Amino acid sequence: MFSKQKIYGLSSYLLLGGISLILFAGPILRGVIYPTEKAIFGIVILALWSLQQWRGSLKNGKALQLEEWANFDVKMASLALVVAGISTYINSNQDSLVRLADYISLFLFYLLIRTSFLRRVRRQRFLSFIILLGVFHSILGYAYLLDLLPHPWWEKVNFLSGTFVNHNHYAGLLELTFFLTFGRLLANRQEGITLNFLYLAILWIALLLSLSRGAWLSVSITLFIAGFLLIGDRTLRALGLRIIGVLLIGVFLVGAYVFSDLNPELSSRFASFGTEQGQFEFIDFRMKLWKSTVDAIKDKPLLGHGPGAFEWSMRPYRRKGFEFAFDYAHNDWLQFAMECGLVFVFVGLIYFVFFFGRMLRKLNSQKLSFFRFEEFGLSLGVLCLLIHGVVDFNLHILSNAILFVTFLGLGLSEVRDKPRTHLG
Repeated sequence: MFSKQKIYGLSSYLLLGGISLILFAGPILRGVIYPTEKAIFGIVILALWSLQQWRGSLKNGKALQLEEWANFDVKMASLALVVAGISTYINSNQDSLVRLADYISLFLFYLLIRTSFLRRVRRQRFLSFIILLGVFHSILGYAYLLDLLPHPWWEKVNFLSGTFVNHNHYAGLLELTFFLTFGRLLANRQEGITLNFLYLAILWIALLLSLSRGAWLSVSITLFIAGFLLIGDRTLRALGLRIIGVLLIGVFLVGAYVFSDLNPELSSRFASFGTEQGQFEFIDFRMKLWKSTVDAIKDKPLLGHGPGAFEWSMRPYRRKGFEFAFDYAHNDWLQFAMECGLVFVFVGLIYFVFFFGRMLRKLNSQKLSFFRFEEFGLSLGVLCLLIHGVVDFNLHILSNAILFVTFLGLGLSEVRDKPRTHLG
């Protein structure tokens, strides 16, 4: 017979293994973009959340663990979920029910992360797992690009897309893991610097070869903001100046390499910023799509047309002469506003103001936390994906959204050196 203590310990391994499997399997399945895959992931996440509640009942005898629900960020996330639910009910759209199920899955996964990595050693290992996940997919992408492995699903043969269909969504995964690795490098500027710098280089090269212009801009802007924030702290000013200096030198070196035509595909991709065709691909069609999306928002501003309704509800708003139909607005902010309403976006903005305010307080605190710089890297990854979301839709790709809420949950949960357990 297993004792209660052993069962509790075994359930911990099952829980952590399940979380890791979700994060690993999502990118492998090209971002989890099909309804059947989303349903399977939702069921697994619900099972893991139920397992966590059962573990809590073993520890303290309560069927539901409600302590985390008292936190402001969880209240805001719950409120956003309620708003999405009301939008679904009002619009009575079957697609909205499916998308609402995705939101519920993300919320439950957020709660899982929020409460599963409160111990120092466990969090350290989990952060390392996420970094290695990004490195793994970078190396796998190189193997595909060099035709060492077949890649029949790629939209564009010369764009590094990894296991994803779209190179921009592959870049979204890399952006998050890149900035976590950047934070780990800052935290270990003397110890482990060679290995962390190697990881960072592997991720950075993959980001370049993804040929995602939105990712290039987002990463550059986020790195500049990181340097600027560090300059604001007297003890970190020299580090911030070095980051901005390295960024400027890096932009110069990358620019020199690009315009040398040593890599024609990379050169033409950069040059497309200034060409009429390139502008159409990157900005013009997006501007037309965004204007149509704004028209749809004006019709139902508060609670939107329903989660997941963009593909069908946008059809009457397509402007004359714009022959393309899209499933996504290529702007996460506008699509959330169109589908769930401005109330949903407003609640989200309150959440992110709280999140980044908390991260800045941690960074500037005189009481150094265990993961001060790693958490700074988590917040930079979140910021980068939000910036990229102005021109793309990574937050509507389930696997990237799961990793995104993982960063949010890790950033806001407090680390304890010793676990608090009371088993009878």
